Amino acid sequence: SYLSGTVRLGKRYAAKLSYGIEPSPLTSLGMTYLFQYNDLDYYSEGERVFNSTFRYHMGEIAYHNVWLRNVRFGLGIRYELYNYEKFLHDDDYAGLNIGNEHFFTYFANLHYETFDKAYFPSRGVMFDGSYTFYTDNFTEYKDRTPFSSVSGVFESAIPITNRLSIIPGIYGRFLIGRNIPFSKMNVMGGDIMHQYLPDQLPFIGSTNIELMNQSLLIGAIKLRQRIGQSHYVSIMGNYALSSREFNDLLKEKSMFGCGISYGMDSMFGPLEATLNYT
Repeated sequence: SYLSGTVRLGKRYAAKLSYGIEPSPLTSLGMTYLFQYNDLDYYSEGERVFNSTFRYHMGEIAYHNVWLRNVRFGLGIRYELYNYEKFLHDDDYAGLNIGNEHFFTYFANLHYETFDKAYFPSRGVMFDGSYTFYTDNFTEYKDRTPFSSVSGVFESAIPITNRLSIIPGIYGRFLIGRNIPFSKMNVMGGDIMHQYLPDQLPFIGSTNIELMNQSLLIGAIKLRQRIGQSHYVSIMGNYALSSREFNDLLKEKSMFGCGISYGMDSMFGPLEATLNYT
């Protein structure tokens, strides 16, 4: 069995506690509780439209199994509570009514990875896909048909030389159904997935939480040069498409972003600084 705890200090403080048992090698059944305090700004096309302060509680029971050497499968049930302290918005959203929300969700995910390093990989492939079914009473959402989401991430590190690699990536999340609540809308920003919110996708060029529509697809490419044994310089670009309906993905909202970064493997772990533009 295993027991782990994580604490985050600062303005957005958080605590996480996990316990699990491993009945056989590479198989686990675990329980997790997460608490977060968030004070976040939301942007639309670069303009700030919301500020939200809320407490986030999450409880989860999940089963994981490694089918093959690099394939990990998981499924479970999760409870989420968004307890809003305040929600500020500009005049364009005067009719928006945001209140406390809770969800009982069912999820399944599949993860495959062959990267040679967890950070700054030079070769390998990573895929992560998930399906989530959202309810507020285990069977319905607001007395109607529940909504769901399909999300996926694909990255590949392709070596050009023993020091130069090209890293293409595709990220997407698609919401299925109607009456999607604000807390589960698509968002993107930053160069780290889930940096501020559980469903946030990365987007180089924006360090904020950018609100997007129900269908979101991001294509990215990175060129990374290793200098010496532990220093890296990267040039990155990405393009995002977003629409209310999947069939209109090429017709509605789009954004472009780019950046350059310097990173290193230090005695404290990987460090990286990035300069962005969108």
